[in-house]
Amino acid sequence: MSSLLDTRLLLSFCLTAAVIVVMPGPSVMFIVSRALAVGRPAAIAAAAGNSLGQTFQGLLAAFGIGSIIAESDLLYDVIKFGGAIYLVSVGAKTLRNRQFASADTAVAEGPGRRTELRHGFMVGATNPKTIVFFAAALPQFVDRDRGFVVGQMLMLLAAYGTISWFSDTSWGVAGGSIRRWSAGSPRRIERLIGIGGCCIIAVGGWMALSHGAA
Repeated sequence: MSSLLDTRLLLSFCLTAAVIVVMPGPSVMFIVSRALAVGRPAAIAAAAGNSLGQTFQGLLAAFGIGSIIAESDLLYDVIKFGGAIYLVSVGAKTLRNRQFASADTAVAEGPGRRTELRHGFMVGATNPKTIVFFAAALPQFVDRDRGFVVGQMLMLLAAYGTISWFSDTSWGVAGGSIRRWSAGSPRRIERLIGIGGCCIIAVGGWMALSHGAA
């Protein structure tokens, strides 16, 4: 990797990516909300899906499509509002099912990891923050004199995906610990699920109002 990538650019990118990833935004809030609403295993699956979705955005940027999306108000808004609507629907479904989920914590935490992976992917792939980041910042960390520009971007994306997955998984584990701490009380679990559902809806609203900086 060192022969292809400039070490200083790589370290600078990793530092920038870490700041962007750790900073609370739609992805972090969604994963914490899923941890509260469904449990730690589901949140970890959502974190993996979110990292895949963000990597998908990065691939679009690497092949020049990301900049087209970022510069087109129509395409940008379609993706942004599509993701927001999806989140609101997930949050509303969580709220509707909170009594059934709280009645059996084991059932609530067990199945549906593939669904959570899909939820996470949708959030990551439609997050306005990463659309702008990849389109505007990713090319700045590429040394064109070394050639193989797309290959450099793909390696940077691998680094970003690793950082994103580690950070998001940590948030999911933390949120899941709060849920497990409350598992002794069905009513408390129901409230946590309700809070998680409301937070997911709020994240959808946040995404809809975002201009790429949040």
